[in-house]
Amino acid sequence: MIDNADVISRYQDWLDQASSELMLLNPSELPAMAKFATDLDQHAAQWDEERECSGLSPNVPDQIRQAATCIKDVILNRVKDVDASMEAVGQTLESVRRLLSSPAAAAEHPAEAEPTGETSSTAWVDDSILAAYVEQQRSVLPEMEELVLAYEKTRSPSTLSDLRRMIHTLKGESGAVGAIAIEQLCHRLEDYLDEPAESLATDVLLSSLDWIAHASASFGRGESIDPAEALLTQLQAPPPPPPPAAPKEPAPPVPVPPPAADAPPPAPEPPPPPPPANMPSTLAISDADLASDFIAEAQEHFDIADENLLILEKSPGETDSVSAVFRSFHTLKGVAGFLGLTPIGDLAHAAETLLDEIRKGKRAFNGAAVELTFGALDMLKVMMNDLRDALQGDGLMKIRPELPGLIQKLHALMAAAPVSGAAGSARAPAGDPGAAAEPETLPSGKETDVSAMPETADAAMPSSVMQPPAQTMKVDASRIDQLLDMIGELVIIESIVAGDPDIRGLNSLRIEKNLALLGKITRSLRDMGMSMRMVPVDPVFKKMARLVRDLARKSGKQVELVIKGGDTEIDKGMVEKLGDPLVHMIRNSMDHGLEPADERAAAGKSRQGTIELRAHHVGGSIHIDIQDDGRGLNRDAIVQRAIERGLIASADGMSDQDIYSLIFHPGCSTAKQVTEISGRGVGMDVVKRNIESLRGTVLIQSRPGQGSLFTLVLPLTTAIIDGMLVRVARETYIMPTLSILESFRPAPGQVHVVTGRGEMVSFRENLLPLFRLSRLLGSEAAETDPLNAIVIVVEEYGKQWGLMVDDLLGQQQIVIKSLGEGIGRTAGVVGASILADGRPGLILDVADVIRIAKGE
Repeated sequence: MIDNADVISRYQDWLDQASSELMLLNPSELPAMAKFATDLDQHAAQWDEERECSGLSPNVPDQIRQAATCIKDVILNRVKDVDASMEAVGQTLESVRRLLSSPAAAAEHPAEAEPTGETSSTAWVDDSILAAYVEQQRSVLPEMEELVLAYEKTRSPSTLSDLRRMIHTLKGESGAVGAIAIEQLCHRLEDYLDEPAESLATDVLLSSLDWIAHASASFGRGESIDPAEALLTQLQAPPPPPPPAAPKEPAPPVPVPPPAADAPPPAPEPPPPPPPANMPSTLAISDADLASDFIAEAQEHFDIADENLLILEKSPGETDSVSAVFRSFHTLKGVAGFLGLTPIGDLAHAAETLLDEIRKGKRAFNGAAVELTFGALDMLKVMMNDLRDALQGDGLMKIRPELPGLIQKLHALMAAAPVSGAAGSARAPAGDPGAAAEPETLPSGKETDVSAMPETADAAMPSSVMQPPAQTMKVDASRIDQLLDMIGELVIIESIVAGDPDIRGLNSLRIEKNLALLGKITRSLRDMGMSMRMVPVDPVFKKMARLVRDLARKSGKQVELVIKGGDTEIDKGMVEKLGDPLVHMIRNSMDHGLEPADERAAAGKSRQGTIELRAHHVGGSIHIDIQDDGRGLNRDAIVQRAIERGLIASADGMSDQDIYSLIFHPGCSTAKQVTEISGRGVGMDVVKRNIESLRGTVLIQSRPGQGSLFTLVLPLTTAIIDGMLVRVARETYIMPTLSILESFRPAPGQVHVVTGRGEMVSFRENLLPLFRLSRLLGSEAAETDPLNAIVIVVEEYGKQWGLMVDDLLGQQQIVIKSLGEGIGRTAGVVGASILADGRPGLILDVADVIRIAKGE
């Protein structure tokens, strides 16, 4: 009998040596890598031989072989991240070393002695390794589900190979941390995937992944794992492939293929169990951090489901969209179960099962199926808001009383006889008795414009042509903000150093060259840092598609939403603030702009109205257009309403732009009646304030009977801008260059005083109102003679104005700093920055300055 202590000591020495060799191992040196893998395999085999004589644990050689396999994958170029794979080898060897240090772990654990639940101790596993293992499954398992669903559709060998490799890796990682039950199931899954392709059942694979998700969560919490005997049995004996058409025998002329046999043998998959009648009113949140991540992740799935449901409502036969919605509900169900959020999981499971029937062609996507799917999605959004409220409050999530009823409706629909003919069936809106199945009466989004869904041809492309997905890393947003703050400080210091008179006085070409290089690197770093916060406007635009759909149903109008330029990028903080303005403007277009179908037909228009949502770059700004082909703005009605509200005395001398801008005042609505959609006159005020908070403006164009165009003009970012430095008396101010059209020194005769209108300045055959910035800002000892000053022409709300300053000092990259709570909101000022000479300078809010000048 071999002395176990001697064997363990010898292996510990070898592991120390192997770990040292691993640190020096270069993945590009293939002979050395191969030698290292061979050494691992030999020691694993040697342990097996000695185990038979000494009763040592069988887990050790399995983990060593897993490390060897990982090295071989690197050699064969099967991994995307070589560094991560090499690190995983090191972690595996460290886990083996820790296992050998535990006397209990070195003893053999006979399989027959294992109880039904997981009993492997994790006491020897480092807490950080265990936490990393559990956390990793939250990202790995959804990837596996994607592969399973993709394989079901394409039967691609490369997809199956990727899935098999991921399961193999998971098996090794589970063994390394002592999750023996998960390791055993993964091992059985590997064998199952080696079966003929026609024998593989998607449902069994997905059920296995669901079990692994629950098991890994329980393992991480130190709880027992539910047994997997049923799954292991299913995986051991995969269903035989369908018989190839039964033996040919002289049958009657019209043989009856198995319609009757279709019912008995494979009984339809039962729907998920109905919700308990006594569902609790609240649910305690066990892990706030993971729940918070779930909320952010769920929003992505909501967006995907929304956009694809809109496609399906118009084209029920779009299999790609059905699969996309199914995957979203399936993932939500899995994560909810992982976190113990049973009510969310139950609803997602019920909706997922319904979508699975649609996906497999057992049921059509029409009628009640459409209504209940949309209803389930809306309820999940509400529940996610309730979850967010619980995290911000007492940690108890309230359960909506209408939830059990919705789940029961889903069960009732699935229990009813399926409606065949899924492809191409149209439906009338629920609750609309007069509406037949007339497809054009349905509100819908633009097919490829509203959604950036992959085309069918893309799905059919050979996997060898497909580009590998970009590798990403999740970083806390606050860390990115801190990085941008430091980049901003660097920009400031660089400008101070470059402008230092002592350095400038050195007259050194070498220093000038180095300063120029420093400036170039600083600008590149600034642009790279800002790009980290740049995101497409597409997700916000796509949310409007669902809004248009719902509003069209409520108003009875036929509307098509066209989206263009969704890939245009702006600052993430601005995207988040665009939602409310766009919602109000879409509501206004739907309610006031677009006419009912009969009215449009009488006016010679198509019965279906169009709202176009566009984003595009113009110079250094972003333009977002909201255009409709409706009745346009009623100029006379706006004037009358503004006079009634006391906003103006008359419209004499006012341009169309001035009059249209009146709708941004609270209560200045021309709606004849208040509807559920709009009409109180507060929405456009919200639009104005939100856009101005982003230092943007709103431009309006309208033609009676043809429609209206609202343009939101926004800066690319709100963190770093180009600014013009202007001097007023002894003070230096900063004006965003986006607000400046031109600057000039007035010539004699260009400045006039007009009775009732004040000072005016001639500019390109127009008279512009002229405001002295010194008077508006209370600066003393400023230049009083316009001929010795500079006039800056600015544009706000489509109208031009002149601002008089003493001098222009040049342009500079400006890092915007908040004034702080001590100063708070200051009229005419949006923030501050550090100038090149180290002094602070105030950044002017040009729109606010104009309002002060007009006395508003």
